Amino acid sequence: MKAIEEQEVQSRVDKAATLINDSSKTIYTFLGPIATAVTAFYFSGLGSSSKTNDENSENEKNE
Repeated sequence: MKAIEEQEVQSRVDKAATLINDSSKTIYTFLGPIATAVTAFYFSGLGSSSKTNDENSENEKNE
């Protein structure tokens, strides 16, 4: 009886591990492009912010 319970527990653990593995593959498939897009957006905004600050500094010097 105990061996049957252990087999049932092991079967459930194996199913859970498989489910988590499959879910993580799906999540990482979407996470990579999202992280890339957010990073690109951040650095793009940072670059344009720096250009705006440089232009403002030049305008203040000229006045």
